[in-house]
Amino acid sequence: KGKQMKNQKMINLPFIETVSRSFMYTLCNWELFLKTASLGLIVVVLEMFSGFPILCSLSSTACADPNSLMARLSALLVLLISVAVIVNYCRAIILKAPVDFFSCVFVRRVLFYILATLLLALAIILPFILLVLFYGVILATIGSNIEPGAVSYLVFWIALIAWCVFLAPVFLVFAAITVDDKSMTVKEAFRLSRGNFNKIFWGQTVLMIPGAVAIFLLSLIYQAMAVESYAVKFIFMVMVLG
Repeated sequence: KGKQMKNQKMINLPFIETVSRSFMYTLCNWELFLKTASLGLIVVVLEMFSGFPILCSLSSTACADPNSLMARLSALLVLLISVAVIVNYCRAIILKAPVDFFSCVFVRRVLFYILATLLLALAIILPFILLVLFYGVILATIGSNIEPGAVSYLVFWIALIAWCVFLAPVFLVFAAITVDDKSMTVKEAFRLSRGNFNKIFWGQTVLMIPGAVAIFLLSLIYQAMAVESYAVKFIFMVMVLG
């Protein structure tokens, strides 16, 4: 047992190297980017003939009805294509597999990935919904009219981030779904990630920052221009999809 314990050394994930390699892989693999981006042509065509509902993400006045059928269909297609791109990137990185969008097994991977995302979101949100309800019941029981203050909100966000850090190893299961690795259970993900929960969470956060900043800047520029030109809308739509 002593030898087994020594062999099962804690893996030390190199944070900076992992994040930098992730960025460089995306920036340098233009062939993979172009192949995966080609699927976005479906959304481009739909957007052109439905009034660019995707631009609702940049401005509330960018489309006439953000709840219309076309707007919802566009959002659904963007979701499916985004997951499809993620699946292909993961398979290219882990298995050097060619791009695949239309096989039955690929559709299954995408659906499982979306299902896992929904379950993770539920695991993050549900405890805090129950906590807020419990807090409301306590206040109602004692007849207090105390409104939550800044400290309460700060504690809430700290607790939420801490809970997300704890659940960070689940991201390994997402990667396993893309390569059909059924051995990577949630329990196994936690075992392999021991000592690296913070690195996984903050690494994922850092990787999302450029996209979030880009969308924020595009939103500011789009609203500042306030142009109704079809060509301008087309350009912004392509940039959002990119």
